[in-house]
Amino acid sequence: LKVGDLHMDVRHRRVSRAGKAVALSPREFDVLQVLMQEPGRPFSRTELCERVWQRDHEYDTRTVEIFIARLRKKVDSGFGPALIQTLRAVGYTIRPPE
Repeated sequence: LKVGDLHMDVRHRRVSRAGKAVALSPREFDVLQVLMQEPGRPFSRTELCERVWQRDHEYDTRTVEIFIARLRKKVDSGFGPALIQTLRAVGYTIRPPE
């Protein structure tokens, strides 16, 4: 998968940005994979919970916020334009810089 200069090798569970390896936890990888599979598509916190944790009960959507914050530090910080975007009152998306 590719969004801008962010590359994900799903088979080998590797991520790089601008040619530099990005170390992610298994859950961070899973959240990022959901976003990268449909760049530009907004995902609500609940939908991300359902896709990543696959549970059929009440979700603590703050968990998603924590993982998004971690991903921003690892994927966006120090790499130029941010790819992970917050859509107020909607959720999150990932898209290449314009």
